Amino acid sequence: MARLDESVRVPLTCIVAPAGFGKTTLVAQWLASIATPAAWLTLDAGDEDAARFVAHFVTAFAAITSLVPNQVLDLLYAPDSVSFADIGAALADALFDSSEDVIVVLDDAQTATSADVLSFLAQFLALLPPTVHLLIVSRVDLPLTIARLRTQGQVNDLRAADLRFTDEEVPALVTALGSIDATRATVDLLQEQMEGWVTGLRLAAGAMTLLRDPTEVTAAAEDRQHVMQFLVEEVLARQEAEVQEFLVQTSIVARICTDLADALLDQPFLSSRTILDRLAHENLFLEPDGDDPDWFRFHPVFQELLRHQLALRKSPEEIADLHARASRWYAREELIDEALSHLLATEDFTAAAELVEHHLHLALNREDGQSVVRWLRALPEALISGRPELLLARGWVSHLSGRAAPLRVTLAQAEALLAQIGADPARVEALRGEIGALSLGTLLPIEQDPVGALRVAEHAVQHVPAERGLPFGLARGYVSLAEHALGRSREAVRDLEAIAEREAEHFDAGSIRALLTLTFLHRQAARYGDCGEVARHMLTLAERHDLAISAGWAHLFLGWLAYERDDLNVANTHFSAIATSYRRLHVSCVREGLFGTALVRQARGQTAAADATVQRLTEILIDATALEHLPVVHGFEARLALLRQQPAVAMRWLETTDVGINSNTLHAFEHALLTKANTLLAHGTPDSLLGAAADLELLRARAETAHHTARLVEIWALTALVLDAQGRTDAALDAMKRSLALASGEAFFRTYADLGPAITPLLRRAAADVEIPPLLARLLERDVKDMDSAVNGVVPKRDHALSVLTLLTLRESDVLDGLGRRLSYQEIADELFISSGTVKRHVGSIYSKLGVANRRQAVLKAESLGWHPAV
Repeated sequence: MARLDESVRVPLTCIVAPAGFGKTTLVAQWLASIATPAAWLTLDAGDEDAARFVAHFVTAFAAITSLVPNQVLDLLYAPDSVSFADIGAALADALFDSSEDVIVVLDDAQTATSADVLSFLAQFLALLPPTVHLLIVSRVDLPLTIARLRTQGQVNDLRAADLRFTDEEVPALVTALGSIDATRATVDLLQEQMEGWVTGLRLAAGAMTLLRDPTEVTAAAEDRQHVMQFLVEEVLARQEAEVQEFLVQTSIVARICTDLADALLDQPFLSSRTILDRLAHENLFLEPDGDDPDWFRFHPVFQELLRHQLALRKSPEEIADLHARASRWYAREELIDEALSHLLATEDFTAAAELVEHHLHLALNREDGQSVVRWLRALPEALISGRPELLLARGWVSHLSGRAAPLRVTLAQAEALLAQIGADPARVEALRGEIGALSLGTLLPIEQDPVGALRVAEHAVQHVPAERGLPFGLARGYVSLAEHALGRSREAVRDLEAIAEREAEHFDAGSIRALLTLTFLHRQAARYGDCGEVARHMLTLAERHDLAISAGWAHLFLGWLAYERDDLNVANTHFSAIATSYRRLHVSCVREGLFGTALVRQARGQTAAADATVQRLTEILIDATALEHLPVVHGFEARLALLRQQPAVAMRWLETTDVGINSNTLHAFEHALLTKANTLLAHGTPDSLLGAAADLELLRARAETAHHTARLVEIWALTALVLDAQGRTDAALDAMKRSLALASGEAFFRTYADLGPAITPLLRRAAADVEIPPLLARLLERDVKDMDSAVNGVVPKRDHALSVLTLLTLRESDVLDGLGRRLSYQEIADELFISSGTVKRHVGSIYSKLGVANRRQAVLKAESLGWHPAV
């Protein structure tokens, strides 16, 4: 700990030692003892991808410093022109003005040593500001050029020799682990063999309790036999032959139960259940696995040595037969991960591929893309690229997760493969049907060419087998969306309602797509009452059948509808449900849900919290390598700027981006072309107003072609503002009346309110000729009240909330919100993706700033200043 204290005085600390020396434990304990802000990255094999590593590394600084500009992250989007060394230099330069010490820990750094990663780190270290300190925790030395830093005394090195247990510490460890009868000579011999390796000492000391006479260790050690090997072999050698055979043969599986043991043994002399119970009772390196009393697992070290014995006692053919037996048993029990691993151990790749193909659509019908991901990762890439079903499995994973960029690549590969293979026509057409369904997943093709989209979707419905529930159900939904876009909304709704009623008793990922499509259709047609009714029904069914992705979409629609009618509490509840479960949901759903959270916070005047939500979304997208969604996020940031009356910020976005009609689907919260038009309106020059009008004409044509009524309400209202700014008052009034006519009878509020205060005079003028819905009439009443308050010198209540939030940091405002909702520290940590310890530190800071001593006082003090939690 004292040695690590030097880390805040030098730029680099290297902690290098083999596995089991307590490196991670040491650093975690040290960070908990100091006040310096720290970010922690645990690396894995995926960080060999330099873009992924750098994205995580750069984003980590957002939690501990405000100096990292978006431009550093944007450099990742131009890998052909900017080297990773340049990005490292740019990051160091961006941090140069940091006045506070910060620490970044790279744990398990030996897993990420690609040339680009090392190039980035080397240049970053070369230009590192004096307030930034990097801790590299690794099992091996990284090949970084840091000799100059070492000669200057700028590297703090800790090695295995520094981490070894000393002669004084080993007896204390052995005693603490229960080996109280161990003699000093025995302990010394353990230390001699283990050389201070804490994991080996711990395992050896634990195993000593199994021996009748611990002095036997001494005799073995004097023969220079490795202590751990001796202990395991002594324990094994003392068992009956039948038990030894049982232990050796069952060691081939990671965990064992009676039925599986029986399947692995030819002629068990004793009952498998009897042996398992006895071994567990004797604590013979065997312990219960989880809460199920039927399952057990070996200690990993003991299992490793048992497998060594298996290799000595059995032929390769016999071992392959054991793997085959295990695979058959696991497949019969629907434990596909285990069955697959044993097939791959025998290198029977054809059988492994067929196993995945057989269970693929069963998993997709459960919306279980995570299992499919694991199966595909286990298979050789050459195997996947040569089998169209496996390629499309990868495509369905991309679809369920919402990653459109890799999906396009996969579909092209699958098309090319289908053209080469000589499969039977029915199989080929079914696979082409799946490709077609996947190609419509962004919904843009349906808006661009509804006739062509209908043809593709109908082909999929005709040729994809119904038991492939997800592709079949999606194809039926796309047929209805295309029919609606062609003006046949009544037929589309009728077909979907018939499907939902017919399949009410058997819901899976395929059949629930009928309800999902209905929610899209009703919202598109501005039938908000019907949309909410279907979404609530879908949420009930999705939760009952554990269809997490469908539940996420249901929450999104219910959140949308609540936000539109200005019911911010209900909206935030649904959007928060998406944030909590984001790892299991479609990325587009997560993106839209966090947009909704940001809009709710913005509507409450919580601008800092809204920005924190967008930052959190950026981190999620980077972690999911869904970088194609980031331009949509940048457009949404411009939209927030407009809501805050900051047109210059939005114009900077517009000057650095290329926005078009196909930037996003009309179904999305954020359509960049709408934001562009609004930005040009705010800019207010004659040319910018002409540009806004042209963009709105494009959008209006697209929305009218697609029969997207809800979007037309917004487009006509924004058109009215542009016309009014051009001085065309009569045309502006006519456009506003068109918007209100489309909104008639439905709960529209936020569509108008979020266009800013300039919409109110137009609404008031239109109200003289058309009836304003009661909900929208509140907007006019609110405007009058705000004006009266301003005249009388009264500050609206929402401004008081801002005064509280300006006192707190971004993260503290989020934590305060959790305290107000009576969440536990762990629940707040889970929602904000931080540790409970970090929550406690933020709570202490909040109490100090508000001058209170507990949660209740903090909430009361904040409420007295006009703050309210986002319930």
